[in-house]
Amino acid sequence: MKRLTCWLLVLLLTLPVLALATPSGGSISGTAFLDADANGLMDQGERTLSDVEISLISVSGGAENIVGVYRTQDDGAFSFSGLAQGTYYLKALLPSGFYAAPPAEGGSVLLPASGQSSRSPDFSLQDGQAVHLPVGVIRQPSYITVYAFGDLNGNGGRMSNEPLLRGVLLELLYDTPEKTYVIGSTTTNKDGVGTIRDLTPGTYRLQATLPEPYVIGPLGQKINTFYNTILPSESNVGASAPFTVPFKGSAGLGVGGVETGKAEGSLWKDANMNGQKETGEGGFAGATIELTHNTLGITRTTVSAEDGTYAFANLQEGTYRLKVTLPEGSMFTLPGDSLFSDGYSASAETDISVAIRKTTSIQPVGVMPATSLKAYAFHDQNVNGIKDDGEPLFAGATVIINVNNQQVAQVTTDANGEALFPLLRGGTLDIRMALPDGQVFTVDGGEAGNRFVSDAAASDLTVAYDLAHGTQGIIWAGVTLPAAITGTLYEDINMNSQREAGEEPLSGFAVQAINAVGAVVAETTTDDQGTYTLPMLIPGN
Repeated sequence: MKRLTCWLLVLLLTLPVLALATPSGGSISGTAFLDADANGLMDQGERTLSDVEISLISVSGGAENIVGVYRTQDDGAFSFSGLAQGTYYLKALLPSGFYAAPPAEGGSVLLPASGQSSRSPDFSLQDGQAVHLPVGVIRQPSYITVYAFGDLNGNGGRMSNEPLLRGVLLELLYDTPEKTYVIGSTTTNKDGVGTIRDLTPGTYRLQATLPEPYVIGPLGQKINTFYNTILPSESNVGASAPFTVPFKGSAGLGVGGVETGKAEGSLWKDANMNGQKETGEGGFAGATIELTHNTLGITRTTVSAEDGTYAFANLQEGTYRLKVTLPEGSMFTLPGDSLFSDGYSASAETDISVAIRKTTSIQPVGVMPATSLKAYAFHDQNVNGIKDDGEPLFAGATVIINVNNQQVAQVTTDANGEALFPLLRGGTLDIRMALPDGQVFTVDGGEAGNRFVSDAAASDLTVAYDLAHGTQGIIWAGVTLPAAITGTLYEDINMNSQREAGEEPLSGFAVQAINAVGAVVAETTTDDQGTYTLPMLIPGN
């Protein structure tokens, strides 16, 4: 009886452990094999492998459950049946001295790994589907060695006098189209060295996390332990470009960190719009501040806080381009205490310098309410200079703003007859409006009507306009078609006001058009036939 009990116990121990499942459903099977050439495929002559522990794990709603565990025998086979439709992955625990082979299409499904444990990516199983998933194993793994150093001169290379960095977190990343996996990790020792061993050969990226006060430094010229291989960033975390670790070989990489500085500044509300930062004027929130390293091309962005302050930490040494952009309805204040005082743009920029272990204080920026102008053009159909109900607006007029004989802005009226100038510096503006060919300005309409007025008909006029700081001005332009007067001058011999046979035309006489206030607005001379034309007249008396 004792002997029978022992044999039954041995038999139970040697049987594979199977998942409890119903007879119906999907199935997953595979073969563990020794991949002699590390190509991920089970080639002719490559043997199967026993004692590989294969676990099937289901994934649902973020939760994972072990469906079953199978230990391979001499034939390397494993199988799970009666499986419900869903998402799964395989996990393999390999015998000592064996490591995951590289994955391959139609071959091994295991992800690269560091050590004796690996897994497959998630996969979907349909109801009743049968899936075959090979598991490749190698005997001779690879490894990587990393040196982390403080790049004191910021040249991307490691010099003998530069310190080696302890406590740098190194993570080996493997990218798939669906996900990035952390294959292995380590931390550099007191000599700045970190090694990830027992590694599947393949293509990886190295991610490094540096301790304070370092950030990732400039990129080195080569991929080896004497040059920084991590792509530069304004952060203490960064990753390399992809690199390859060969079968039965190794790769050496460097991680260079540079010490950093800071930059800080502020914006204030210039309540009295005088360009001076005075007691009681609060901070301005909501401005966007961009800081771009002129050499590395890395840009960082922040927004001014409620008190108007902003700051950038962990900045590499060098020259940066500072750009401040204000929200709609705001503009830079007048020249004075403000770093920027451009009255015609919502953004401005300048260069600043940053040094390691120092804070660059940036000159404050003053902000005031926007000063703006709307110019409207309309068809003055009854030629009274006023925009009456029903009169259409006029598109296509060019509006130019000049200050001190310099053009500062130009806009064309749109389909609504509007030319908007969202930001202008207050003061006396010269506003020029040019109409398309064939159009002229109408008569004087006063403050609320046509402001573009001249005695003679004109299609291009400039008027002076006083625009107060922090306000929106409105100016109107009435547009009409020009009129003309034509006629003939002759000698009325019998003085009956009728031109009769024999009454000759008078040439060379001056003819003038005089408006209602007595101003000469057009003049010409009669020709040989006594005819004259006074064109381009404003319709009226």
